Amino acid sequence: LYDQLERREMVALLDRWFGVMGAAIEAEGGEILKFMGDGLLAVFPLDGDPAASCRRALAAANSTIAGTAKLNEELAAEGKAALRFGLALHAGDVEFGHIGATLRIDFTGIGPAVHHASRLQDLTKVLQRPLLLSDAFVKTLGKRLRSLGFQGMRGVREPVEVFAPE
Repeated sequence: LYDQLERREMVALLDRWFGVMGAAIEAEGGEILKFMGDGLLAVFPLDGDPAASCRRALAAANSTIAGTAKLNEELAAEGKAALRFGLALHAGDVEFGHIGATLRIDFTGIGPAVHHASRLQDLTKVLQRPLLLSDAFVKTLGKRLRSLGFQGMRGVREPVEVFAPE
């Protein structure tokens, strides 16, 4: 879409989509940590009941998918292209805070869990699925979901089992 839209149009479109995602995340008790280009990083703290946190994250992802479908209907009625996207859910430890250089500090999250989630999101394009779940997420969720087999991910030593919701 970047090749088809003027910058202001692209920003307006992203604002609409971020509104859909943000509402879904916030409704389920998640927190957006960072916007990164045309994506975002959100967390659902695993405090207390980790399985409940995963259920809330999955509900937010499903609401995002439904909300994006509605947004795509609106875009079609406006004669605009539909949004294509991929979401990934992973469970793990994240370190977040203010990180940066002397003159530029940013709030972000880092660590293996962030890396893993990012690489899992990359797989949504390859596997042509809007939502993928890591093995760690599914184990924490405590619900058996459909396995898509073991997949190699850039920067991850061993192939990991990847799941899709039913």
